[in-house]
Amino acid sequence: MRESLLDLWERTQCKLVRVRTKAIFPEELNQAIDQLDSKAEVLTRATMSLIGATLKTLPAEDTLIVCDKHGGRNHYLPALQREFPETLVQVLEESRPESRYRLNRDSHETNICFRKGGESFLPAALASLASKLLRELAMRAWNRHWISKIPGLKPTAGYPADAVRFRQSVEPHCETANLPLHLWWRMR
Repeated sequence: MRESLLDLWERTQCKLVRVRTKAIFPEELNQAIDQLDSKAEVLTRATMSLIGATLKTLPAEDTLIVCDKHGGRNHYLPALQREFPETLVQVLEESRPESRYRLNRDSHETNICFRKGGESFLPAALASLASKLLRELAMRAWNRHWISKIPGLKPTAGYPADAVRFRQSVEPHCETANLPLHLWWRMR
């Protein structure tokens, strides 16, 4: 598998430069959602920050960035312009399937695309996997902590139906430990 992936990248002249992700824990997420009144906006701002930080480390050459869409959003120009205030961001297309933008940096084009099903693009899929791995590692630590304190507690992956069961089991212990709900539970 590894060899076929490397062969594919060589044939298509792609290379993996780095993988970046950002963990947003419940307290930060809750504060940001309260401030911005939108989970999608919080995720968009985190994505823009990752894009900006990554571009600063890349050589000055033409660049393509592909992201999955956020909550059905089609318009990313305000977020991109906020992240890159020194550059005019050009709208190439804003539609349900794809929203595309161009900006110039050091006389080279950077194309940024938000696609419905963006994870079908290999680099976006790898970024998604990295973020999912980070989430799984955080959930593993969370489960390990509470399972050591509550005999018989079954772990959770944190998805809605099962998360409620887990919350009901740990919440009384959190209250005793003076660990407010907003620090460990997404409020919206």
